[in-house]
Amino acid sequence: TGLMLLHVNFHDHVSVDDARTFLQGYDNRYERLVDWVTETEGAFDEAKLTEVSVADLLILPISETANHWMS
Repeated sequence: TGLMLLHVNFHDHVSVDDARTFLQGYDNRYERLVDWVTETEGAFDEAKLTEVSVADLLILPISETANHWMS
C-alpha cells in the first residue's frame, strides 16, 4: 500500500457564496454546520463564513467550527 502526502495552500478567507458552495459539496458540511449552530443560537448568520479561515471551515470538526457563531 502506498502513502501519498499532499500539501495544499488555502485562501485565508473567501466570499459567503464561495464558502457555502464548497461546504455544500464537501460532506454536506454546510447543512451540518447550520444545524449545529441553530440548535443553540436560533439563527445562522452566513456573513460569519467570511470571518472563518477556509482551513478551519474544511478541517475542524463541525462542533469546533460552530464555536465561531456562539454568542
